[in-house]
Amino acid sequence: MRAHIRGFMLKPVFISLVIIGIGTYNAINIGWYPIARVNSEIISAKRFNEAEEFAVQYYQTISNTRGVSESDIINSPAYRQEIRRATLDKLIENELIYAELKHRVGPRLDALIETKLSTISTSGEDFNEAVSLIYGLTLDRFQEAILIPQAHEEILKERFFTENISFEEWVISIRKDARVLIFEPEFVWVDGQVALQ
Repeated sequence: MRAHIRGFMLKPVFISLVIIGIGTYNAINIGWYPIARVNSEIISAKRFNEAEEFAVQYYQTISNTRGVSESDIINSPAYRQEIRRATLDKLIENELIYAELKHRVGPRLDALIETKLSTISTSGEDFNEAVSLIYGLTLDRFQEAILIPQAHEEILKERFFTENISFEEWVISIRKDARVLIFEPEFVWVDGQVALQ
């Protein structure tokens, strides 16, 4: 009787473990795991991998438009590692800028971003094709990955300018003070920047 009860109780535990295992496997495949933590914010592997892909696409497109094929250089392990390092470094900086902007502006931030983005002409088939060709992104993803972080930076620079604060000095200072954990073994956060391990 006890063996029967024990077996009955183990089934839900086993099923739960299987579900957790499948969920974890899918989350890893999709990239829903952290690659870095910036203060209290997480940068997911999915976001990092996507940013790396469009950076590589951008450099390959620029190389091709100059009429020089640098695909061997761009695809070399050292160059790709530098692209990965620079991409993660920029994503971390973007998080720091966004946190400061959110702190300074508060709930008005979305309206400021909309105003800033409205000054950029992103309509038209030519613009969509250019974004797709140069970055390999849809217009929505381009706006989310490139234009919005750029708008954050520009808005914060404008705020600092009116307050007579040097944006460049602030970036150096905030990077050094940031609590950054990198979970990717090839990189480490040293003296306010991403470095190779």
